[in-house]
Amino acid sequence: RKCLFHDELQDEFYDLYSYSACIVRCRINTVKSLCKCTPYNFPYVSKRHPVCTIDHLRCLNKYKEKLFHLFPKDVINTEGLEAELQNALYCAECLPDCEMIRHYSKYSKIPLVYVANQHKEYSNFFFRDLNMSGKCLLSIYQATTDGVLNRLDIVMYWFEVVSEYHFDVPQ
Repeated sequence: RKCLFHDELQDEFYDLYSYSACIVRCRINTVKSLCKCTPYNFPYVSKRHPVCTIDHLRCLNKYKEKLFHLFPKDVINTEGLEAELQNALYCAECLPDCEMIRHYSKYSKIPLVYVANQHKEYSNFFFRDLNMSGKCLLSIYQATTDGVLNRLDIVMYWFEVVSEYHFDVPQ
């Protein structure tokens, strides 16, 4: 199947598995292994490894590229990718989610100078006393209260396929 549902591995992931939670755990374990501390912005999960302080900064900086990049787990031929494998996080234990929520996006753009000059009602509220040259405004919002949930599921196991279909062997 090569994916996990949210209710699998409950003991390891506090009742809710997700790919991103697994990557976070992998990242924490890598930092603990390399720098002997837990980054302050991650959940504090170990008494053996203190929260990273300024004393750990040199080590964290040394491995920042490794902690930032994720090497794909399903690469078969790594020939020529030795440096990438060495300088990236490799989390072989993390499988994708079997359930994914898909969010759709759209964008539009309009020059802010146009809004400030043509739509004074917005200008007074949003752009009061602001120099708009060289500026941009980004608005991100959830347009609806729902999303599409895609679920991967096994329809038939391999042994069911073999047992369901009769193969007539000519004699």
